[in-house]
Amino acid sequence: MKIALVDDSVFSRNQVSKILKELIPHNLEIVPFTGGAPAIEAIPSGNFDLVLLDLVMPPPDGFETLKALREKGYKGHIWVCTADIQGTSKERCIALGANGYLEKPFSREKTAIAIETVIREQEKQKDNPKPSSQP
Repeated sequence: MKIALVDDSVFSRNQVSKILKELIPHNLEIVPFTGGAPAIEAIPSGNFDLVLLDLVMPPPDGFETLKALREKGYKGHIWVCTADIQGTSKERCIALGANGYLEKPFSREKTAIAIETVIREQEKQKDNPKPSSQP
């Protein structure tokens, strides 16, 4: 599984990386991004299974990064990671295309939910591939 970890906090990146390595001991690639700009450039063409995206970062913040990723055609899972769980923030993220939330501080249990959701979706896609437009 290839996961993009977009967070300006070294502490948060290290914390979630440790949890991910415990949950997925094999076939895991974590690609850290220290902010939105490098993530916006790399993620759409990087074949990521999951993006874990912090909301509160220097510009472009998580909202702007989420919007840009969707506009650039990234169709994979994006889970927002934040301590800001106000209803208006959730609604805005959903409207911009977020698939879910992870509350900070990170916990093994909540992170496992995100991983399991992505794995289930990948299995559904394998079982029900989209029909080809080719004759």
